[in-house]
Amino acid sequence: MQISSRRHDKVTIFDLSGDIDCANSRQLRESVLREIQANRTSHVMVNLSAVRYIDSSGIASLVEALKASRDRGTRFYSISVAASAERSKPKYCTRRH
Repeated sequence: MQISSRRHDKVTIFDLSGDIDCANSRQLRESVLREIQANRTSHVMVNLSAVRYIDSSGIASLVEALKASRDRGTRFYSISVAASAERSKPKYCTRRH
C-alpha cells in the first residue's frame, strides 16, 4: 500500500493505492487518526480509487477513523472504491508480534 496526502482548501486528502491488508492497515489507521486527532483537520477524505484489495483490517481502520472524526467534529469521507477491490479474493496473513 502507498499513502500520499495533500491539502485542498480545508480538506486533507489521503490517496491510497495497492493492497490494504493486515500487514499495512496499521499505517493507514495511524496516518488518518493523526490527521484527525493531532492536526484537528476539519475535513478528511480517503481516496480509494487506486486500491486493488482491502481486507477487514483495512475496513476496521476506516471505521475507527470515522468514529474518531465524529468525536472531534471532523467531516470524514471515503470515496471511489474500485470495483476490483470489491471483487477481490480474500488474502490471509499472520500478524507478527
